[in-house]
Amino acid sequence: FATRSPFRPNAIGLSCVKLEKIEKTEDEGTVLFVSGVDLLDETPILDIKPYIPHADLKIDATGSYSDDAKDYRLDVSFPEEHLKLLPIDKRAAVIECLAEDPRPAYQDAPERIYGMLFAGFNIKFQVENDTLTVVGVEKTK
Repeated sequence: FATRSPFRPNAIGLSCVKLEKIEKTEDEGTVLFVSGVDLLDETPILDIKPYIPHADLKIDATGSYSDDAKDYRLDVSFPEEHLKLLPIDKRAAVIECLAEDPRPAYQDAPERIYGMLFAGFNIKFQVENDTLTVVGVEKTK
């Protein structure tokens, strides 16, 4: 059930990452540092496989139905009273995540309030037409 969707039947995600370094520590054992991760908060990395170009790269592959959505982005309205609740260094990143439309693909109810966990905060928002409006920010436990 590994999937790239943020709405998973379990906590297992699938992501292609770059291994930056390996560090051996006394407390945690061997620690792998990776970059390019497209995971949500608290998504565990359970296994890392080596990249094998002749097996993993498909030159003629296409995204099929996902090609239609590659340029899709929402305009994000993040009122100052909510934005100021987030650390300054997290603001640009959360706006970028919201612009990618974190709702389930089958949801399109303008009156519904959605939530997205990000950096220890629950970001609450609504979407109408092509505009996502943040309606609340709550610190999680």
